[in-house]
Amino acid sequence: MTQLLLKKEYKELLGEKEQAEKELRWFLVKKLWVTKHFDELKGIARLKLHGGPKNLSSKLDNYLYA
Repeated sequence: MTQLLLKKEYKELLGEKEQAEKELRWFLVKKLWVTKHFDELKGIARLKLHGGPKNLSSKLDNYLYA
C-alpha cells in the first residue's frame, strides 16, 4: 500500500520536474535569442528615432541586408 502511494508521488514529482525543466529550457532559449538580437533591435530603434518614418524602409533594408 505504501509502495503504491510512493510510486504515485514519484510519478507526480517526475512530471513536475519535467515541466520545470521545459520552462527552464524555454527561458534559456528566449534569453539567448534576446541577447543575440539585442544589438539589431537597438539599431532598428535608433533608425526609427533618427530617420523618421519616411526614410525608414530604405534605411532598414540597408541596415538588415548590408
